Amino acid sequence: MTYENPQRQQLVLAIKKHIRKSKSRFWVAILKSITKAKGRRVAVNLDRISRYGREDKIIVVPGKVLGSGKLDKKLRIAALAFSQAAKTKVEQTGGQCFTLTHLLDSQVQGKEMQILR
Repeated sequence: MTYENPQRQQLVLAIKKHIRKSKSRFWVAILKSITKAKGRRVAVNLDRISRYGREDKIIVVPGKVLGSGKLDKKLRIAALAFSQAAKTKVEQTGGQCFTLTHLLDSQVQGKEMQILR
């Protein structure tokens, strides 16, 4: 499958390679969400992340993080994309924003992560 966005294409190929090597069900779930059609992709507001996210886990959003709502926890969030408002709010609370590529390269175990859709 080819994508208009070359970074997304590279991410999909890197995830597939990682799945073959590690047999990780976590990354299979992420891959299924990322490869959906544009209208069916996930967009999660900070309000939802604040409500359901745990501080001891890395929050993984297989889509875009939007800046609506307040963030009252210091969270580490990995996503396909961030809105500028979301990135600013996360960094103001002392949290961190990662891309999924960075998360894949860091070799973090699935039990240390939490998927939010």
